[in-house]
Order: sequence, then C-alpha cells, then structure tokens
Amino acid sequence: MESKIARVAKAIRDDISAGRLQPGQQLPSDRELAETYGVAVGTARGAVRLLTDEGWVVVTPSVGKFVTEERPNQPLSPEAVSQKLADLQAAIVELQERVDELEHVNGPSSPARE
Repeated sequence: MESKIARVAKAIRDDISAGRLQPGQQLPSDRELAETYGVAVGTARGAVRLLTDEGWVVVTPSVGKFVTEERPNQPLSPEAVSQKLADLQAAIVELQERVDELEHVNGPSSPARE
C-alpha cells in the first residue's frame, strides 16, 4: 500500500507532468497542499521533501518551493543528446588546447615523485 506522502508526491508529480504546475512556478504553502490533498501539514511537507530529493522541486528558504526548470529522469530527445555531445566535445578540445599551451610554456610534466 502506498504511503500518504508517496500518494501526495505522486499527485504533485502528475500535476507537473501534465503542465498544471509549470517550471519555475511556486508551489502552494504546506497548509494549502494539505487542504488540497486532504492530509496533515506534516504529510504535505514530507511529500515536498520527497519531491525535492527526486529533483522535481527546489526549496529556497524564506522564499518558497518551486517546480524545477528541468524534469528529472526524463529521457532526452535525440537532438538534446546530440547537443550535449557536441558541448562535451567542444569542452574536451578546449581543455586539450589549454594543456598543450601549459606544456609548451612549462615543458612536459614529469611523473609524480613518491
């Protein structure tokens, strides 16, 4: 049987997935969440804590709880994978150029002495 915390977290997750809660949108207060889902305030807090741990929600103290900009555990599109790969390749090229420049200035590094 699913716990009340898990049930409320699933309902909020479903609202995010369905677009009823948008990235960057502030979540209602713990009290409002508790009233909406018919649970105790502590249960609502537990659900938010679970969603924070999973990466669906970010909490900023004294400001509020917000839906994260990216959904966690969502498969990337082929285009997004290609872009991330291109970004990584560019970073590797840049790092290699920096290493080459440092070796040119300082000479090749020698093995670490023990």
